[in-house]
Amino acid sequence: MPTLLELQALLRYSPSEGAFYWLVNHRHPKARIGLRAGRVNALGRAQIGIEGKQLFVHRLVWLFETGAWPTGMLDHINQNPLDNRFANLRESTHTLNAQNQAAVRCGKLIGTSWHKRQNKYIASIKVAGVRKHLGYFDTEQDAHKAYLQAKQTYHPAGTLCP
Repeated sequence: MPTLLELQALLRYSPSEGAFYWLVNHRHPKARIGLRAGRVNALGRAQIGIEGKQLFVHRLVWLFETGAWPTGMLDHINQNPLDNRFANLRESTHTLNAQNQAAVRCGKLIGTSWHKRQNKYIASIKVAGVRKHLGYFDTEQDAHKAYLQAKQTYHPAGTLCP
């Protein structure tokens, strides 16, 4: 893994953007002095190729800000993986990172599902790997509201609010 000093010789860090710019011409034709370094990978995360390795920009930001590589996972507080400003990053565990998710996924409010036999919406939340039933509701919005209230209690790293 490259050291901070080695990376500072290659990259200029812009804290306000959470982005890096080349200080040297690199092998790749798009990696030229003054150009923004990196690309967005297939998973929607920014990364920069250095010494044959792809380094995630959020991990580089952490290194440039703290002087040390992160020891574990980093979470994007606002759930935008391209917002790599230091203020938007926090050290996390897999569990806490999973708690910080968007309110709508694939057009469906999270924490809700349709219960065919009851002919109602059901709200549930996962706590320590176990699904907890929160109740039956007439509308998806009411079920989602119950989920958000439970999320405040059970998911301390979540950023969703009721």
